[in-house]
Amino acid sequence: MKILKVEFENINSLAGEWCIDFTDPSYKELDHSLFVISGKTGMGKTSILDAITLAIYGATPRQELIYNGGNGNAVMTSDKGTCYARVTYSCKKGTFVSEWSQRRARDKADGKLQNAQGTIYAIDNPHHYIFNGNTGAKGELGKANAELIQLDYSQFCRSIMLAQGEFSKFLTSNERERADILEKLNGTERYRRIGQKVGEHRSLANRAKETAQTAFNTLSEALPKAEEIAIDETLLKDLADKQKNLAIQKSDFEARINWRNSLNSSQDRLNKAEAELSKASSNKSSFAEKETQLAQAEKARECVSLYTELQGLRARKSADESALVKLQGEFKTSTEALSLIREKKATLEKAKNDAEQFIVESEPLWNEIRKLDENLKNAAGIKSTAESRKNRAAQELTKAESGLKKVQAEILTLEPKVTGLKEIQDNNAKDAELRGIVPQSENLVSTIRKQLKDISDAVNAKVAAEKDFTKADDKLKAATKRKQELFEEQQKLFENDILVLADIIQKHLVEGAPCPVCGSKEHPACNQQAGSISIDESSASSVADKIRDLNLRLQKADAFMAQCEIDKNRATTAQNAAIESIDALNHQKNETAEQIAALWKPWAEFNIETATAILNDLKQRQQQFETRQAELDDLSSKLAIARNNATIFEDAVKQAKENLASESSAFDKAGDEFEQIQKTRASKFGDKNVETEASTAASKKNEATAAYTKADNEFRNAENHCIDLESRIKSTSESIAATAEKIVNASANFTSAITSKGFTDEAAYLAASMPEVEFSQLQLQKKSIDEALASATRLREEAIDAIEKIKSERSDDIPLQDLLDQKKAVEDELNALQQKSGAAQERVNRYKMNLAKLQELEKDLNEKKAEAARWDAMGDWFGVKDGSDFATFVQGLTFKSLLKLANRHLQIVKDRFRLVAKGNLGFEVDDAEFDTPRGISNLSGGEKFLISLSLALGIADFASRNVRVESLFMDEGFGTLDDVTLEDVMNCLRSQQREGKMLGIITHVESVVNSINQKIVLEAAQHGHSIIKGPGVSQKR
Repeated sequence: MKILKVEFENINSLAGEWCIDFTDPSYKELDHSLFVISGKTGMGKTSILDAITLAIYGATPRQELIYNGGNGNAVMTSDKGTCYARVTYSCKKGTFVSEWSQRRARDKADGKLQNAQGTIYAIDNPHHYIFNGNTGAKGELGKANAELIQLDYSQFCRSIMLAQGEFSKFLTSNERERADILEKLNGTERYRRIGQKVGEHRSLANRAKETAQTAFNTLSEALPKAEEIAIDETLLKDLADKQKNLAIQKSDFEARINWRNSLNSSQDRLNKAEAELSKASSNKSSFAEKETQLAQAEKARECVSLYTELQGLRARKSADESALVKLQGEFKTSTEALSLIREKKATLEKAKNDAEQFIVESEPLWNEIRKLDENLKNAAGIKSTAESRKNRAAQELTKAESGLKKVQAEILTLEPKVTGLKEIQDNNAKDAELRGIVPQSENLVSTIRKQLKDISDAVNAKVAAEKDFTKADDKLKAATKRKQELFEEQQKLFENDILVLADIIQKHLVEGAPCPVCGSKEHPACNQQAGSISIDESSASSVADKIRDLNLRLQKADAFMAQCEIDKNRATTAQNAAIESIDALNHQKNETAEQIAALWKPWAEFNIETATAILNDLKQRQQQFETRQAELDDLSSKLAIARNNATIFEDAVKQAKENLASESSAFDKAGDEFEQIQKTRASKFGDKNVETEASTAASKKNEATAAYTKADNEFRNAENHCIDLESRIKSTSESIAATAEKIVNASANFTSAITSKGFTDEAAYLAASMPEVEFSQLQLQKKSIDEALASATRLREEAIDAIEKIKSERSDDIPLQDLLDQKKAVEDELNALQQKSGAAQERVNRYKMNLAKLQELEKDLNEKKAEAARWDAMGDWFGVKDGSDFATFVQGLTFKSLLKLANRHLQIVKDRFRLVAKGNLGFEVDDAEFDTPRGISNLSGGEKFLISLSLALGIADFASRNVRVESLFMDEGFGTLDDVTLEDVMNCLRSQQREGKMLGIITHVESVVNSINQKIVLEAAQHGHSIIKGPGVSQKR
């Protein structure tokens, strides 16, 4: 598994969006896959590792699961409303992107924290989400990623992400704590559960065996004797013969009864059929008259088409004769109207010709007058234009003279104002720089106040840490004294009760197993019948209780002392961090003060007490300068415009005077030409309008032409109408003649047809005809009567046949009731026999069923005994019911494997050291320079760090034994190491790099930082935030 890219926004002090791309080419260069993340304390170095675990598992080593902000459990930058962490990683299953995100309501810093969200998708299929939804207390995001990576959160934090405090955790923990670590590391909780399950199955198997034995015994004792069942079987055989004879008699009676019932039923059907036949015959007779009418109607229906055709021809001839009379009257009226229209047309034609002649004679004069009117119009236009131009020239002269006076007055007002303001601005020219200095100063003053508050908080934190250290140190001293007292009490117990202890150990020695005191596997005392020491059981029990009590108190003392050491270390770490923070903040405050002093130098000296008043003065100076400058710019612009306008107005006055003289001359000339043309026109046509005269003549001509055209159209229409009427009269007369001939033929055909059907004339035919509805109803009625008659006849014949058939099968004169009484007597006797045999049959059946069940219970009992024996054997091997024996066994194997892996790393950093197991979960250091193994407490600080590092790397190897780990991040200060030990550590880490791992180290130790070429550096920014610099680092805007 390899981390390819980390992206995050607003995580702790790292405000804004950041990206660290480990696929950047610089990480592929030689030695650059080993890099350092450095920066001062509190800059946010560990927050980068938080972003990695947050994006994949929704948790951080410092705060565990992050989802609702409870108890301060949040990572979002305090003044922000959103945050996210996103990691791109590769594993066996491909390359994936995992993102964790969280927001506050309205995306505002004061909003309520919302549920955390998580998404996972493959890099080559970003639209298909492997996981997408809420991720909270159940760690849904982490579980989904664990299935892809094959590492859960605990394994990830021990194989890829080694957080602060994890190095020495295994070294300083007691056996119980180591067992917990090993259980999480190897999942030995599974083996504990296996042991528990074995115990549960053993109990269940034995209970099942006891239940099966009880069931077998109960049924075996309840079975009756075989002799009793034999008597019941003999009785059943005798009763069976009697039942068989009675059953034959019963069947005979049932057959005779059924025959009698069939005969009676057939006779009933015959009687019913004869009644139906009589009813149908009566209905047939009643319908005879209507049947005759129906027959006549059927004959008349065959002549319907001929009669319809004849009636159609008669109607057509009558219609044509009426139309001919109407056409003849209309033709006479149209001929008289045509003569009148012809006379009107001749009169209108003469009026049209006279109007056309008048226009032809008047056209030459009209054209001459039109030309004079055009010339007169043009002359009037020229005169009007000349007059307008003359007036406009006079107005322009007046306007130019007025504008010149106004501009000259404005110049006299503006010149002294501009001169005065310019002198003031020149004297205060430095104030122009305040526009940039004031906002910058506000930010710096706000920053320095924040720094002073942070310094105060850090001083308080330092004081609190010193108090915590003193308190923890006092507790440790008291606990050390108490532990020494317990040791002395234990030593005294051993001295006083040595004989009792020896007897207890001797009784529990097992041949072939090591002695818990000396470790020897040979125990001569095992072959002796009795020892030389005689100790009663009550003394041994009392000594054992004392030993267990002392051991328990010693364990509690060790645990309390370890907690005190942890508290001291935490207090020391917090104190150092506070001191570093105070130094850093003082340095930042001094730098900020120097920046402010440099900015304010031309106007004032910086003092944090008077900073607000000075800032207000500077703001006021800036505003006054900018106001005056704006006023000066405005007045200068107005003065320049006024001077330019004065020159323009002087030129305009001169030009206007010349233009007025020229336009006055042109106006006088145009007036003379207009009067001359007007006199000529009046002498030839007076004041009449030529177009009015021409239009009047044209209107008269058009009216005459329209009237003539209308009369001509009326004449043509009347003439055509007369011709059309004459044609229609002729065609109608011909149609009447043709129809009369067809009527003769159709009448002959109809008469022939009805005669053939028996009708004497047309009246007889019409009398026989019947409406369609009535005809259909009679047909249906006839069909129903005929069908009923046929059905009744058929049913009577079938009933007669059935009676004859039944009589041929049997002849029995005994009445039906007698047969029923005899049958009942047989059934009563048969029922009595069945009741007598039922009890015996029930006893026999129950005996056979229980006997078969007893055989099944015996088989089940044998199986349960075998199953219980198997689980007893397995339970003896796995140990006690709670599974602790088996879990302890597996943890011991895991611990030995872990020591082998740790020794591989320890050989690189310190080849004279080797870790060897001691007891179940303890170990010592085999030092080549010492004759005996060394305990952990006998190691120096540097040696402990080397062993802790080896164990941490061994744990990482073990946790990732099924996953290839190509990225490793270590968050450790290295501050307690000397130069030689530090070089050993770096050699070990470089060996990890040579194995193909990309290795990132988080530290602030300069010697470590300087020894690594590839660096990611965190620096302080404004408002308590930090910025990141280095290869592959980018900030999104």
